Amino acid sequence: MNYLRRVGRVGMTSFLMSVALAVISVFAVARAEPVKIGYFATYLPSEIEANIIGAIAQKYPELGIDKVEYVGTDVSPAWIGLQRGDIDILVEVDLPNQQHFLDKAIDEVHLVSQLFADAGQGFFVPRFAVEGDNAPAAGLKSVDQLGKYKDIFGGKLYDESPGWQSTKYNEMRLKAYGLDFEHLKLADSVLVAQVQRAFERKEPILFFFYHPHWLFQKLDVVKLDEPDKYFEGCFTTGNGKCPVPSFSAWIGARNDFKDRAPKFHALLKNIELSLDQVESLLVKIDVDKTPTKVAAEAWVDEHQTQVVEWVKKATSD
Repeated sequence: MNYLRRVGRVGMTSFLMSVALAVISVFAVARAEPVKIGYFATYLPSEIEANIIGAIAQKYPELGIDKVEYVGTDVSPAWIGLQRGDIDILVEVDLPNQQHFLDKAIDEVHLVSQLFADAGQGFFVPRFAVEGDNAPAAGLKSVDQLGKYKDIFGGKLYDESPGWQSTKYNEMRLKAYGLDFEHLKLADSVLVAQVQRAFERKEPILFFFYHPHWLFQKLDVVKLDEPDKYFEGCFTTGNGKCPVPSFSAWIGARNDFKDRAPKFHALLKNIELSLDQVESLLVKIDVDKTPTKVAAEAWVDEHQTQVVEWVKKATSD
């Protein structure tokens, strides 16, 4: 009888342990969520940021993510996908540039955190053109002075492609400041090649450009001062006599994602990058030809102290 009781107890104990393990397993699976990270396929900073976030999710399982999928597309399809649930988070949401997309999606989408701010845009010239004893455009400091130096710059403004919002703004700006410059609208790669050629030949060039970009890590350029301040409606109801505004980059997420992956969502609140960090990565990828995924994973390893702090904050709540 005692033997049978002992066997019964052992059997019951084994049964209870099996149940406990099954329950633990179920809860472990329930905690792990896949995540689809959307980014803009034609904009490398967005892809870099997506890969950094994905690399952190894969390296730290305590964040509750078991699978990372990257979805690269154009701006409009990305926002449609975020609203429909085809993707869970989107980087980077540039404001004010994408404010109208955010306004339309506000019932399904929220901004989680700001990756970086004050990404300046404007008219740039080589430093050698405006500074030094033999500078051909010595004295040029502001946009409204450009008319006096038209011949030195060949009467040309080199700009991004016609589809860019900033290019449309610059069309207005040239008229508003009375600058009779030929407005050359080029693909980004062609514009960069033109700037590099001017530097190689030590020729003055006037061009519109933006942060973040590897060019600022490699070439010594000066941003011209803006004589007027930006104001709401400058490029809609106004005449464009103002600067193209700086933008900030944000992470956007579906409203239901926080409940599905609370710790990962908390991580997104902590992530911040500097413009210098993004531009250094752009050099590695665009100039040194390091694959984006490899560069992002290396960045996570090299900044482990910072990353661990983000993860600890996210998982301690």
